[in-house]
Amino acid sequence: MNTAPQTQQHNGDLSGAAWYRRPDFWFWLIAACGLLFRLEYLREFSLLPHFDMAIGPDVQDYYDRAQEILSGKIFPASPDIHAPLYSTFLAALLRLTGNSVAWVRAIQLLLNYAAWLWLCRILRNAGANMRVILIFLSLAMFTPVLLFHQSELISESLLIPLLAGAIYFLYNADSNKNPDRQHFSAGLCCGLAILTHGFMWAFAAAEAGYHLYMRQWKAAAMILCGVAVMTVPVILAKSIYYERFTTLQQNSAFNIWLGNNPAADGGCYLRPGSAWESEHRTAEAEAAARKISIDRLYWERMGKFYLSTPGALLRLPLKKLWKLLLPVEFISGADSPAMIYKTPLQYYLRGVAVIPSILVLAGIVMLIYKRGEKKYIHFYLLPAALALAQILTVTSGRYRVPLMPGALLLAAATAATLNKKQLFTGTVAALALAVFSLPTPPRLDPEERSIMGEVYFRQGKFDLADPALEFASRHIDDPTRFANMRGIIAEKRGNISLAKSFYLQARSPYNPQGHFNCGLLLSNDTSVNDLLLANAMLVEGLKITPDRPDIWNQIGINFVKLNNLKLAEAAFARAVELSPAHPGYRKNLNFTRSR
Repeated sequence: MNTAPQTQQHNGDLSGAAWYRRPDFWFWLIAACGLLFRLEYLREFSLLPHFDMAIGPDVQDYYDRAQEILSGKIFPASPDIHAPLYSTFLAALLRLTGNSVAWVRAIQLLLNYAAWLWLCRILRNAGANMRVILIFLSLAMFTPVLLFHQSELISESLLIPLLAGAIYFLYNADSNKNPDRQHFSAGLCCGLAILTHGFMWAFAAAEAGYHLYMRQWKAAAMILCGVAVMTVPVILAKSIYYERFTTLQQNSAFNIWLGNNPAADGGCYLRPGSAWESEHRTAEAEAAARKISIDRLYWERMGKFYLSTPGALLRLPLKKLWKLLLPVEFISGADSPAMIYKTPLQYYLRGVAVIPSILVLAGIVMLIYKRGEKKYIHFYLLPAALALAQILTVTSGRYRVPLMPGALLLAAATAATLNKKQLFTGTVAALALAVFSLPTPPRLDPEERSIMGEVYFRQGKFDLADPALEFASRHIDDPTRFANMRGIIAEKRGNISLAKSFYLQARSPYNPQGHFNCGLLLSNDTSVNDLLLANAMLVEGLKITPDRPDIWNQIGINFVKLNNLKLAEAAFARAVELSPAHPGYRKNLNFTRSR
């Protein structure tokens, strides 16, 4: 299918002019430059040490879940906090590429690239003129921060293609091309988007609501039926598997609570670490004691907060709206600015995002005073619905990715109203503003040092890892993570006393790894006191995560060293119970029973 928009005899059409003045020539030139832009980004990214690693906020979760799927574990041990589709998609890509994170990044970028071209074709079929399309394509091709989010192993990297599919079917329905089937297909795409990210309920609801407003009852029903066909079977399957009602993602109210509590600042202010773990465990304990769901607990907390502080109901949404409109906020959320700007292309072009942001602000003003073109309605419902979802929950740079088709179209439609002189002057002014307004990423950013320290740790570059982790540990409250890695580094270097000190620091009532590492380290000794302390540490860890056959086996080995075969037999029996196919555990059990 020819993706290039077809030339028509209106809006200053130049189909009879020289080839270099024809719109299709400029379309494909911009598209080719956009492809080269992405290839250059991949080249620069490939020079960084974490290019072929799945590391960072949420990234590790999605990757670990994908590995579970590849091993045949369709459902996780407990309901996942993430919507399920992206992990499945990632597992398929990893299987296709031989478990190559680098190739997954490239495929995701190319998939999104193709989706932007498809959106241009949809716009042309909807009646957009070539000037709007060319500006839209330029913004989509050369807004650098989009490349970062679309190449990361996060659910948002899959949403542009899915949303393009939904918009495609919606416009087909508007053209009376079997509208019932088209609306149902749009609902299927919306359902897939919801299975990828919970925020996409907002877009599906907005489309259904729009058709109800237009008295198109059947259209709204077909969209919702398509959504239900995709989402309800997953909900039923999860509920049957876990033997209780389970939604698409566990603890979804937590994200809403993050943006609606006395400490909320509009962004993801609570970072993974001690405070994060404490909040989750406290909520779990309270919910269990009251015999209610954690989601209900967070809804109750939010209700009490707004009833006791009614002014916050106005203050917080306005604060989040302001953050959402700022170009600098494209880098807010879970991702460190220093990580986003790590490639030269991202660093030197980081101010480009201010151009579409200013145009979107101008476009919103124009829409307020002048009714927008109805032909763009499905594009405009997308940013409106998803912006509202963020205002009601929490703003994040990566959450802004799926609303970009509509936002960039609004920016392009606004720019198309300007003459060449106004457009050039405005672009220069916006770039100048960007240079002076956007901050330079700090050279020693704790979040960046945290991630790079783990990268170097995984690569065995301990001379680089240890100072990075030490710096991060002084600024980020996550002692379990940092002390465990630094303890392993000390152990590899032969500094056993320092390793023991770090492992003792890493002990946590929520994470067993510090207990396990300390217990395994002490298990290498032969003294009675150290072996008793080792088993005490291992047992403490098992109170948090009891289903670890390797730990039970080590406890049994330690009891053998202590000549307590009865307790050793019990420990080996538990290891065999948890992993009956493991020959070593069975052999150890038989040894104790034969004595």
